[in-house]
Amino acid sequence: MKRQLLTSILLALAVLSCGKKEEQTTPLMVDFTISSNPCFAKEEVTFTANVSGGQPPYTCEWKVGDAATLSGATASWTSETNGTYVVVLKATDAKGNTGERSKNLVVNPAQVSAQGEVKVKWVGELEGYTAMTTPAVADDGSVYTATRNSNKLYKFSKDGAKVWEKDILVSPKDGSLILGTPAIDTDGTVYIGGGTQNGDGVLVAFKPDGSIKWRFKDFFATEGSTLAPAIQGVTAGIGDNNVYIGNTGTSGSILSVSKADGKRINYLKNSAGGGPAGGARAGILISKGGYLHWSGGLYGIFGAKMSALDTAGDGVAWDWSSFYASGAITNAKTNANATLAAMEVGGKPALVGMMTDNREKTKVYALDAATGAELAVVDVDECNTQDQGGVAVTGDGLIVAALKYTLGQDDGGIALVDPAQSRLVSHYRVMENVSGAPAVDAAGNIHFATESGNYYVVKPSGSSFETIVKKDIAELVRTDDRYAGTFKDLYKAKIWSGIVIGDDGTVYIQFTENELRIQGGIAAITVDVCTGPSTSSPWPMMGQNRRHTNRQQ
Repeated sequence: MKRQLLTSILLALAVLSCGKKEEQTTPLMVDFTISSNPCFAKEEVTFTANVSGGQPPYTCEWKVGDAATLSGATASWTSETNGTYVVVLKATDAKGNTGERSKNLVVNPAQVSAQGEVKVKWVGELEGYTAMTTPAVADDGSVYTATRNSNKLYKFSKDGAKVWEKDILVSPKDGSLILGTPAIDTDGTVYIGGGTQNGDGVLVAFKPDGSIKWRFKDFFATEGSTLAPAIQGVTAGIGDNNVYIGNTGTSGSILSVSKADGKRINYLKNSAGGGPAGGARAGILISKGGYLHWSGGLYGIFGAKMSALDTAGDGVAWDWSSFYASGAITNAKTNANATLAAMEVGGKPALVGMMTDNREKTKVYALDAATGAELAVVDVDECNTQDQGGVAVTGDGLIVAALKYTLGQDDGGIALVDPAQSRLVSHYRVMENVSGAPAVDAAGNIHFATESGNYYVVKPSGSSFETIVKKDIAELVRTDDRYAGTFKDLYKAKIWSGIVIGDDGTVYIQFTENELRIQGGIAAITVDVCTGPSTSSPWPMMGQNRRHTNRQQ
């Protein structure tokens, strides 16, 4: 009997023990999915919980940054503004056990819809693709431009008919490229530099009929070195009697060339016989007071008296170089070919532009044209680096800076900087690279285009912007019956050049078919709001004016 009782007790304990084991639960596992990440502002996203273990049923609470608290196994949320939000799911099971999971949700700016009225006047076909060249418009309405690997200067009539195309390099070597921008003199002479590899740099002066006035190849070389000039993002500065050109390669320098016969007048070198570090990768800008300015890429910004180069000689020194010794910009890099502009800051003639610091962040600067002293350095810290692009100046003295974007972020577009107060005024945000210089029209609107092929016109108002125009250039060209056959495969127009506004308000945009890059084009378009370039701005677009004289007026 006792044995039967003991057996019954042991069996009961075993059953209880088994019951307890069956009641033991696995750990609470918490995860969730986001329907769209990254998403756009004003776009609804759905969070879906994936909870297991513990003891069902579960309750779910969501926290989205400081913006919202939600509940339920699924929850929907819409952000009004862009940014990165931390989404936290807290799950609780029937026994009160809790578990959490967090993820970042990237909200990009709301997509800008196509809008505004744009009419295509004409489109000209170009061979090859454009890296930096921006069209120039002569006084008679003729348009000149070039492309990177075509080795040609093109001339179009004001109605869009191709007048001629001429080789820039007589005997182009393998790998030679055209990265210069045409500059047009008052007599119609067109200056353009070519050759960026294998030491074949040349500056050519073309007459309006396409004949060559002269060719310049008498670049400076340090003693004992082999001359290997290269012309990159440089536009010639046009003076009264001379034209000024800069080159990289062995050895980089700035030179004055007689407009009459193409003979070298003088050049820059230091006491050791070398040229300015980095040579010239952007410029040559002529500011008020008779100073020449250029960028040596990571080697800084330079200035020299124009009068010193107007006197014949065997080399003179530059007046100053700015390496940002104050620490505002150290180890400046990239921006090798970003365009420069001129204005007044605090009553002083100033050189303005963009550089990138050692944290790979964009800075907009203003330097005293005569001394190189820093007048303003503004950290546009939200922005990505910029290796091309450039600046323009509004009629009320703000610098318009073209910006590239960081993957997954909204830091592209344009920024407005006030150099007088050394501050960032506003930032028009798009997830697109702006790799050409913007332009300002007579109404104060800002025009820019992107590598994605979109053309924008925006109107600044305090710290915000009104979007007036957004158009896909490829779609405009491809759907125009006059050009549908020529550009039938143009589905993305990569735009690397600056915007040019003619005196009559015509806007000129140069583009490249993005996939094969063997076909390009130049589009002349009209926008209702644009009647011409700004007349109150000291530097409304690349090269200061439609002719790209690079001279402050």
